[in-house]
Amino acid sequence: MRLINCRTLDVEEFVDDKIPQYAILSHTWLDDEVTYQDMQHQATAKEKRGYAKIIKAAGLAIQDGLDYVWIDTCCIDKSSSAELSEAINSMMAWYQQSKVCYTYLSDVPAGPLGGAGRRAVFAQSRWFTRGWTLQELLAPSHLVFYCSDWSMLTTRDVLADELSRITGIDASFMTGRSAEHEDYTSTDLLRARLDSASIAQRMSWASKRQTTRVEDTAYCLMGIFGINMPLLYGEGHKAFLRLQEQIMVRFDDQSLLAWHFDGLTTPVGPYHRRNRPSSGRQTGRAGILATSPSSFAGCQDIIRVSTGHLTPPFSMTNKGVRLEIPIATISGNMYGVLQCQPHSEPAHVLALPLQVTPEGIYLRAKRPLVLLSHTTLVGETVQTIHAFPYGQMVLFSGPKRILEYAITVELPEDSDWMCILDTWNSDGLAGASSHDVTTMIRGHGLEGEKKRAAILFGDIANRVPRFVLVAAAEFEVPDRLKIECCLCEYPCSETDPMKNWDLFKDTDPETAHQMPQVKKSDQFSTSTSLTEYQSAHLGFGVLSYSSGSVAGHIHHDDVFGKHVFRVSMRFAGVRERTLNLSAAALPASVVSSFFESLVRNTVMIGTHPLGMFSWMSVYALFCSLKPGELGGGMVERLVWSMPKRMKRWVVYVFLFYVPCKIVSSSAARPVESLTVEGADDSDN
Repeated sequence: MRLINCRTLDVEEFVDDKIPQYAILSHTWLDDEVTYQDMQHQATAKEKRGYAKIIKAAGLAIQDGLDYVWIDTCCIDKSSSAELSEAINSMMAWYQQSKVCYTYLSDVPAGPLGGAGRRAVFAQSRWFTRGWTLQELLAPSHLVFYCSDWSMLTTRDVLADELSRITGIDASFMTGRSAEHEDYTSTDLLRARLDSASIAQRMSWASKRQTTRVEDTAYCLMGIFGINMPLLYGEGHKAFLRLQEQIMVRFDDQSLLAWHFDGLTTPVGPYHRRNRPSSGRQTGRAGILATSPSSFAGCQDIIRVSTGHLTPPFSMTNKGVRLEIPIATISGNMYGVLQCQPHSEPAHVLALPLQVTPEGIYLRAKRPLVLLSHTTLVGETVQTIHAFPYGQMVLFSGPKRILEYAITVELPEDSDWMCILDTWNSDGLAGASSHDVTTMIRGHGLEGEKKRAAILFGDIANRVPRFVLVAAAEFEVPDRLKIECCLCEYPCSETDPMKNWDLFKDTDPETAHQMPQVKKSDQFSTSTSLTEYQSAHLGFGVLSYSSGSVAGHIHHDDVFGKHVFRVSMRFAGVRERTLNLSAAALPASVVSSFFESLVRNTVMIGTHPLGMFSWMSVYALFCSLKPGELGGGMVERLVWSMPKRMKRWVVYVFLFYVPCKIVSSSAARPVESLTVEGADDSDN
């Protein structure tokens, strides 16, 4: 620590345990102050206006029996960032350890503080508006005010009530601090006294004060909160954020969050009362921490209080400020209940207006704080939330650009009889394999953007097309997406199965739904907002066709800010189906030889695990023929009991072995159809 020798005016340096008793000067800077470098050359220092302060302060110190005085303009080498940082981190202690503080008011003329006019001049002094003078008012054990001519005006203890009215600081923080009370020179006792005030109260003390540098708005409060942190000039408003982070580490005081948006008040003051918060339009949102001490104007009466909930301290994490607080919903608005209240409202607690983002991060809504009755909190549970820490977030109501959205189609993993045969989309994106998820539509949320897609599904075994899914996505307005889906039975041509596929390419679901030659499900259409997270699970119809049925659902997911709409397909078989076969009637004379041929053909496939079941099924068919009908026709109905997978082999053997022998008989005559019954979804 450097001190000025009051007799020689030389700057001398002392280590901590060798520091002599000293006086200290509090003042507002002029344009021509004496620096540490100037003090190395007395002739240069004498030419500056600020040199008169050094002479006067040194003279007062000598009168008070002190040999040294500390003055911030010339006792700190400000060309050294390390020394400047150390001095600012130590300044509160230096003022507290001084024997007396001379407060020089250069803009207050000489004369006693008798009338209201003189007191008004005193109250309007620039000294009461500066950020650094706050700690200089509170820290010294003894403080004396001097007028512009260096005549004594009054002491802090005598004028405590007037100072309280001017500064908004309770008089108890400025009285009972005379030099005779040695106990009050203890740093620990001073710290305990300041810490008895809530964070919001102490912030309010600085709410109307200014500093030349933006960063000093935070640095000048380090001593008030007992915080030590490095100085980073150039960081701007982030300095105040760093200060609040350090406050969260040291104090478990939620009044840090009880600040107000500038200019946002109500007819009854800064708070809404009687549990009726405003339901007006929310014009913005911000981080949960204030951007400057000015946001705490009017918070001088906020005190800490317990809400009956034991909550751990809040802290800064990589997801924002972590809080465990009760969340209350009133008139459709969300509020976080804080453990603080105005001193004049003992039956109420303050609640913070909140909003939540699609990612689950909470924000401070631009609405006034709310006073909630303790009875309102009955039954409310404590929740853990992560809040965006710092900075203004304005809700922009103009056109928006959504980063990305996509509509995909997925088949169930157990779909072993239905597959994707082909895909088409307006972006020309490549299709997928028969069971992979297929990206249908991808867009960027541009106004007027419309994308189409179509997917053709069919049986795995014979690759025969069965039905088509037609989908489209269109932006009705810049932030709303309209989705349409339609399931259609595919009109399959016997000669060219893919012949009609082009009908569904570049087609809207509405157009496909109006095709007279196809069977279709009910069209599904929905509009969804992409500005906020919205969960959806919406069905768009069931389509039955000759070999089964299909149902679809739409699921909306928000994946890292990208909107994904999954069209999930579900397939099911039917309990009865008609197979159009080239079957025939048999004359009695060929039954014996045909049966022997059937056995031989069955033996040929007997190496397959299902061969025996296939043989048994076909054998049952011929055994069921009525003796009188051997020459007249074939049975029209077969009922079997067999697992689902085995039934396919039964039909396979019947189609590929039995008919070929029948049609080779010159005596055979065709029949129109054979109806087969079976339970597809069970073992019987």
